[in-house]
Amino acid sequence: MKSTIKIFAVFAMVVGFAVGAKAQTSKAVKASATVQETVTLTPTEVQFGNVQKGTITDVYLDPKGTSHTNIGTVHQVGKLEISGSNNSQLSITWPSSDIQLKNASNDVLHYKVVVNGYNADTPASSSVITTGTGNATLSASGKYFLFIGGYLGTNSGDQKIGSGQATGTYESSDLTFTVEYN
Repeated sequence: MKSTIKIFAVFAMVVGFAVGAKAQTSKAVKASATVQETVTLTPTEVQFGNVQKGTITDVYLDPKGTSHTNIGTVHQVGKLEISGSNNSQLSITWPSSDIQLKNASNDVLHYKVVVNGYNADTPASSSVITTGTGNATLSASGKYFLFIGGYLGTNSGDQKIGSGQATGTYESSDLTFTVEYN
């Protein structure tokens, strides 16, 4: 009986040590967030003006506003004024494929968007940016400007208006820019 009690006592000690001998550690993890100003966008429409069908060279609206070809005398480089938290990094995206402009009869012109960016409202000082590169930084006053131009063509990848292109006013509603903080 003594040996049974001894064995039981030894067994209870071993089980007690095994249960109490856990290797563990703990560490608190902090959470943080930076609240930024709301990003606001103020757009100005892209206008190629009156263009002639049958052009033999590029139809181009220069985002810098300096080197247009074969566009109407009344034209306008598009602009997107971005406002937000001073000196913050932005990610800016827009469609990288051609945008379709359609007339009332659903005839199509293809618009290859070219976008320049700068942290001041001076298109001539801007440089080409690529969708999704995330390389835009708001100015010290919380501004960044996109200047929007590009090429028009009868076919995708084309930069000329063919002689068979139907006349009329062509418009697009699917050129969407998305801007968010990095």
